[in-house]
Parts: sequence; structure tokens; C-alpha cells
Amino acid sequence: MQITDELILKLQKLINSKQFSILEFEIESLGEIEKLPNNILMIYACCKAMKKHTTKKEYIKISYYFDKIFCSQPENIEAFYNLIKSSLTSQHFEFLKKHIFKQYEKDPKNKLILEALYIMHYYLGDMELASRYYKEFLNFNPKNIKAWTEYLGGLLYHDDLSQLDYLNECKNLSNLIKKNDQKFRIKKSNKIRLCFISPDFSDHPVAFFCKDLFKKIDKNKFELIALSNKKIINHDKTTDEIKSNFSIWKDVYETKDEDLVKLALDLKLDILIDLSGFTTRNRISVTEHRVAPIQISWLGYCNTLGLSNIDYIIFDRNLVSPEEESFYSEKILYMPKTFAALTKPNDHVEIKNKFSNDEFIFGSFNNLRKISKKTFDTWSEILNKTNSKLLLRTSTQDTSELRENVLKKFRDRNVNIEQIEISNTILDKYEHLNSYNNINLTLDPFPFPGATTSFESNYMGVPVLTLRGTNSISRFGVTINLNLGLDNMIANNIDDYIAKAIDFSKNKKKLKKISGENLRSIILNSSLFDTDDFTKNFEDLLVNLVEKNTQ
Repeated sequence: MQITDELILKLQKLINSKQFSILEFEIESLGEIEKLPNNILMIYACCKAMKKHTTKKEYIKISYYFDKIFCSQPENIEAFYNLIKSSLTSQHFEFLKKHIFKQYEKDPKNKLILEALYIMHYYLGDMELASRYYKEFLNFNPKNIKAWTEYLGGLLYHDDLSQLDYLNECKNLSNLIKKNDQKFRIKKSNKIRLCFISPDFSDHPVAFFCKDLFKKIDKNKFELIALSNKKIINHDKTTDEIKSNFSIWKDVYETKDEDLVKLALDLKLDILIDLSGFTTRNRISVTEHRVAPIQISWLGYCNTLGLSNIDYIIFDRNLVSPEEESFYSEKILYMPKTFAALTKPNDHVEIKNKFSNDEFIFGSFNNLRKISKKTFDTWSEILNKTNSKLLLRTSTQDTSELRENVLKKFRDRNVNIEQIEISNTILDKYEHLNSYNNINLTLDPFPFPGATTSFESNYMGVPVLTLRGTNSISRFGVTINLNLGLDNMIANNIDDYIAKAIDFSKNKKKLKKISGENLRSIILNSSLFDTDDFTKNFEDLLVNLVEKNTQ
């Protein structure tokens, strides 16, 4: 069929009226798609992208079309911008990487290019590069609060950023947010109106740590209120289970900040506990406005927020020492044993003997983005000095490009790739826990170690070797191991970490003594799973706080 102006006009009308299926049929009837003129191919690719329920595989093909157009027409910037959007949607960057660095050199202040560079490097696990481009984005877009929170969250993965420098970066955000500095005190009443705000009241680690607390907290002392920042369509069984413990539940995902501030003020809260910090779908603009006399950060972020209206943060003394308190903008409330306790698993997963053969398997089932440069260096040295393997599996959505990037980093450090296995994400909880039976020792990444995964590993009888960190979030593994009495699983520095890993790999009998059913018994009877004791201590902490702030 001949391509005429009349045909182009017809196709344009179809795309404007969103008749995508008809448009797709019309173009496919013209002949082989890849041989069509660029203007028709552009319409076709845009049509495919705008259809509902487009799959990841289809978006990759769409990116291929935009790449093809841009390669033949480098002046067609619209094709390049569309390539960015389709690549970010598919989280597949094969085609985008061919062009984006050259375009960045031409236009280093371009908002879309900088944001794409950040997201691309984030999904590839290059966290320090991701932060570099996001900081450049913020230099040209300094009032973008969402970008600031994503940038600050990314800094937690950095090897060499001091806690003081991190605090100062947080304060830069605080200075941007409109806030209400009015202080108001709590009025005496029969119950403390305690509100939790979170996007994670669902099948999520935050919920697993909170479930027993919500269930067991004394309802004669506390009236529980929830502000759930999660789409109702994404509620699940865990949401329903949690929801039953609250006297007031508000779904606020669709609620604008200014309306949520009014709603929260009308609830006349005594305490607001923020469970998200700078994580995705946070509502820091609301907490920074001040909607309760006492506002606390806990659990979901575990580092300072640097925000003037977050009064307190809940830790334990293994996470922060008294001389470090000045590096946190919040006053620190110390839990006596552990900053969090996990609900005991319902399903019993059998622990199997992992010491019956000569092969030694290290493992880490954490988010692969937590493997920092120094972690790669450290794990590579361990692998190069031992006859061992390393089993990795990310706890978040992974991609083939992320996996290949991880393997490349090990190759660059002269590791035999036959020693590395990256397994698929396992969604089934039983099978996920059962997979710990494939490893002898869990290696904790740093400076952002595991939390839920470390609880799981110990429950499955696999000890976790962790590095003593320099701030609250980097000491997750420290507080877990100290609560288990496993001081020897805490390395004081990287050399000590390497030496311990090598020693355990060569002395399996030594490791076996602190593994298996013995370790499971220890953790199940420790403070880490004692949610009765944790809840009582949590209640006492809040009651004492309210008494100090009551009129």
C-alpha cells in the first residue's frame, strides 16, 4: 500500500481518538513492520505503548522500534524521549544505553535524561552512579521533594558517606518543605490516640514486624488509628488481618497532602508514628507539617530523616551509641533489647543437614543493589581464597541486565564465575525459606545489611556474618547477632570479615556447632521473636513519653 498524506492523517485521527486496536490493524496491513517508513513506525510504536495491559516483552519491542528510528534519524529527539519512557517502563536498557550518554553530553541539564540516568543505574545496581545523576537532577530541580527523598534513600547504599554528611543532606530537604512549627501538648484522656502511617500494611516486611504489636498492644491504653497510603486494589490478606486491630482506618492513597493534614488534625492524635521515612509512597510533607504533638520515626527507614517536626526515632543501644546522638536530628528513644521483633513464622520448614559434603556455600538473599563496591571487593577476595561458591538471590524484582552487571563486577575482580549462582526470585514463602537449606553461611552486605533476610537465615539455622557498621542502618546485623549471643559472627573491620569467612569455610565443624536446629531454638527463644515482651516495652516507652508531654 502506498503511504499517502491521507493515510497519515487517518492514522493520526485513530491515535488521537485512542482507537489503538484498529490503528494497529491498519498499520500491520501495510506490510512488514520493520520496513515501514519511520513516521509510520513511530505511530505504530506509540500506539503499542499507549494500549492498556502492554506487557514487559512488548515494551522491549517498542524500545527496539524507537531505537531503530533514532539510529536512522538522530535529529528525531521525540523518538529518543519515547525510547527513554519505554525503557524505564520495561526496566530494560539495552537500547537506551546506546544513546543516553551521548545525549547527556549534549544536554547535561535535561531533566528527563538525568532522571533516566538515575533510574537506569538504580535498576542496574550501580547505586553511587545513580546518586550522582540524581544530585545533578536536583541541582537543576532543587524543589522536587519526591526526587529528594529518592536521592536520600539511595545514599544509604554508599560505602564512604559519613553519618554527618548524610544528616546535612537530609537537612537540605527539610529546608524546602512547608511546615507548621506550632507545638501543641497532649490533653489528658482515657486512651492514647496512637496513629501509624505507612504504605506497607500488606505482604511486606514492615507489616510482618508490626503484626503482633498491633494485635497485642493494650487496647485499654491505646486507641489505634491507621493512615494507609496503599491503593485499596492492592490490599491483601495481611491488610485484612492488620486492619482488624484498628478502631479507625483511613485509606489515604488518593488524598492530597493538604487534605491529609486536615484529616489528621481532625483525628486529634496524641502520637503519630511514621513507618516509611524516605521510602516509596512516603508522606513526609504531612508529617513535616506537624499533625500530632508527638511524631516518631520507626522501623521502615532506620536512619535520621533530618526533618524538624519528627521529634523522636526508635532504636536500640546496639544501633547508636550516646556519643553519636548528635548525628541524628531526632531525639533517640531506646528500646531495652531490640528495636524490632518479628512475628513467628506459621509454617514449619524443616532444616536439613548442609554439612554432609565437601562443598562450602556462602549465600545472600538480599536486594542485589545492597552489594556495594567494598562488598564486591570483600566477597571476591573470599571467593578467590577459598574453594567455595556464592548463592545470590535478590529479594526484589530482578532483571537479566542486573544479574549480568553483578556477574561483570565479580569478573572484573578475577572471580571464577562458576563460583557464582544467581537464582530466580522465589515468591512462595515456604520455598523461599526452604532455599536457605542450600547454604552454609550467609554473608551480610554492607553498609546496608539485611534485616528480614537475617531473621530468616537464622531461623533456618544459617548464621549471618556481618560487619560492624558506623551508623544505625549499617548495624542491623550487629543488633541481631548480639541478641542471639553470636558475637563471633560480628566482624570489626573488612579484614576481620574476610578472615572469619575463610576460617568458617575451612572449619565446618566449628560452624556446625552454632548452626541448624540449635540456632533456630536460640532465635525463637530470643528477644527477636518475643513480641509479648517487645510490645510491653513499646507500650511503656510511649506511655512515659506521653506523660512528659501531657498538660
